[in-house]
This record gives sequence, structure tokens and C-alpha cells, in this order.
Amino acid sequence: MIQLSKFSSSDLMISTGVSVTFGNVTYPVLGTSDNEENSVYRFRSNMIDYIENIYIFKNSKEIKMFLISNYDLIQILLDAQKHIYKVFGQVPIYLELYHDPEEEWDELFILIKTQYSPEEAVNLENQLFEEWFASILDKVSGKLNFTEEPL
Repeated sequence: MIQLSKFSSSDLMISTGVSVTFGNVTYPVLGTSDNEENSVYRFRSNMIDYIENIYIFKNSKEIKMFLISNYDLIQILLDAQKHIYKVFGQVPIYLELYHDPEEEWDELFILIKTQYSPEEAVNLENQLFEEWFASILDKVSGKLNFTEEPL
């Protein structure tokens, strides 16, 4: 039996076993003729597609595969946007996957593109860390990080 997790994003509404609605777009979750495994995959794929509408993916294929393997990051990425906008304002937000084959690790970075001076950017990064990232660090350690970069 599939159990869908509840999301707290205000843009997201889940009708268990029926559909997921993001704003004005509705995606089917479970079809009557599809098996549950395909439905779960489609649901996850649809969630990742929604994330791609929020963030600019730098290496799209790799990011999507990483998110399929680290599905627990989806809700965190959905929530991150409001925290970033609160601190930095309406700025472009990118996702980029970094890979180190020698050390055998992958880490997804949220890249916040701004026109702030270096000093102000560091202050805002520290503020974002204190107000949001510190509280989720234990959930994302080694899988997700963020940084500010100039436009």
C-alpha cells in the first residue's frame, strides 16, 4: 500500500489516491489501471518537474536522478524558496549537483544569484543559515548546501 507524505507548501494540495495540485496545475497520483510502482514513480517525477519550475537546473539530468535517489530533499527544496526570498528578495535560484568521483560523494547546491556587495551577501548568507538552514542541517548534511553567487 502506498502512503503519500503530506507537504506543507501553500502551493501544494494533495488528494490522497487521486491527484496533486500545484497552483493551477493538477497531476494524477494513482490511476485505476496503473500499478502502484509506476504511480509512485510518476508522482515523484511530477514533484521533481514542479521543483524545476521553482529553480533553474544547471545539470538537469543529474539533478533529477539525484532527487529520485534523495526524495527526502523535495519537501526541503519546496520550503527553501520562501526562506530564500524572505532573506534575499526575489532573486534567481539555481540548483547544481557537484560530484567528486574520487571521494564518491554528490551534493546538491542551491545557488542564490544576487547583485549584493560581497559583505552584504555574506551577512545575508549568515542570516539564511541562522533562520532556516541550521534547523534542517541534520536532515540534509552531505546532500544539500547553499551559497550566494554574484549575477
